Amino acid sequence: MVDTITVGNFKLTKPEISGSPTTWGNKLNANMDIIDGAMTANQQAGVPVGSITMWAGVATTPPANWMLCNGASIATADYPALFAVIGYAFGGSGTSFNLPNFSNKFPMGGTVGSTGGEATHVLTTAEMASHAHAVTDPTHNHGHSDPGHAHNVYDPTHIHGVGDPGHAHGVSQAYQDAHSHGLDHQVPTTSAGGTVAAQAGGWLFQSVRTDQQQPALHVAIAAGGTGVYLGYAATGISIYASGTGMSNTAAATGVSIQASGGGAAHNNLPPYLGISFIIKYQ
Repeated sequence: MVDTITVGNFKLTKPEISGSPTTWGNKLNANMDIIDGAMTANQQAGVPVGSITMWAGVATTPPANWMLCNGASIATADYPALFAVIGYAFGGSGTSFNLPNFSNKFPMGGTVGSTGGEATHVLTTAEMASHAHAVTDPTHNHGHSDPGHAHNVYDPTHIHGVGDPGHAHGVSQAYQDAHSHGLDHQVPTTSAGGTVAAQAGGWLFQSVRTDQQQPALHVAIAAGGTGVYLGYAATGISIYASGTGMSNTAAATGVSIQASGGGAAHNNLPPYLGISFIIKYQ
């Protein structure tokens, strides 16, 4: 009985029943290769080019048709199917393009090729929570100095105006006895040997002549308002301004605000487990 072929797509050989073991072995091995190739092709056909998956392999060589996502630059001519899918999204130009780089990075949905985030971060002022600082104030005093001071005085001298509208004194006579005066009679004055004395209401002039023809004469001059007054006058005195000379000595306040924080970056990563990412190129 001769060999027959399966009717399926793989066309596997069915060895003849009476054939030798060697013949059977060679034919079965050929069938296994056909089956393995078909299974591999079928597996790859279910994953499109450009697909990325996590791979826990510890070897540096990923499975067939897959490459590590390590950001390497590769030639567009060697991997046309992958270049047709991702182009220069992850870098490169001209005849080469870059693979995605997942070294120390997480995937995140969004614009293909975009990057961001920080493994560590230093807070800005706007990012810090509102808080207070402790204040220490040991109290303090300011020294005061006053050397004393004086003001200069300027006086240009001044006078008061005098107004005199004129005035008169009333006159009254008292005789020692009746007498008459001739045409040549004058009231005696102090130059004729008389005396002058003050009396209530004015002045008293008294003759001391003793002849019989002219008895002693007493003349009283009544007081009268003088009408004299002193007008007001500006003094002209001025006092110059003078600095006090006082000074306050500066003094340290002693107040201090306690600093907080060291400004170091903080870890920005959640708990993680390292693993490789691979991309299918054909």
